[in-house]
Amino acid sequence: MTQMYRVKFAIQLPGDMVDMGDCLVCTQNQDAACDAVKQILELNNNTEFDVSRVKPSFHQLSRREVKASLSTFDADAVDQRVASVATFPLNSETWPDQFWHAVEAKANIRAENENEAILKLAKSIVREMSGERQKTSCRELDIVCDRAEYHPRTPAIEKQSIYTHHQIFHGGSARGK
Repeated sequence: MTQMYRVKFAIQLPGDMVDMGDCLVCTQNQDAACDAVKQILELNNNTEFDVSRVKPSFHQLSRREVKASLSTFDADAVDQRVASVATFPLNSETWPDQFWHAVEAKANIRAENENEAILKLAKSIVREMSGERQKTSCRELDIVCDRAEYHPRTPAIEKQSIYTHHQIFHGGSARGK
């Protein structure tokens, strides 16, 4: 049965310096705990260890009380628009349902190259949606948006199962009679 051990170590370094550390390790016994720390941290044989078993084998890293409106203590670190349902399940329950949409945009754009034209089109779309006046470099902007069903990519195994081999017959019109 594995147990939790606290392993403190110290190594004498040149120039009156000492390398010290403190680790928590789950192993079978104290010797295995020392060996694990020595191997993982690449310590030499001159290392001094102080090993003690942590009882019970449980260590609480953090705990605090927060308002019910926050699902975790880090909820303010992530903007609610980008929070995932898995990370913040309570915050996302009131969000409106989202669906897949097919969006097409077309315009005549005056630009030096294709990248600049695409950038100007994107900015023109944002201006159109926010109600701003269009710049003179964009004319005849047409945006079409329809709700579409999401069709995920066919898995490779399914593609293989429906693969059909087309056999081409040799000869054709050049074949002898």
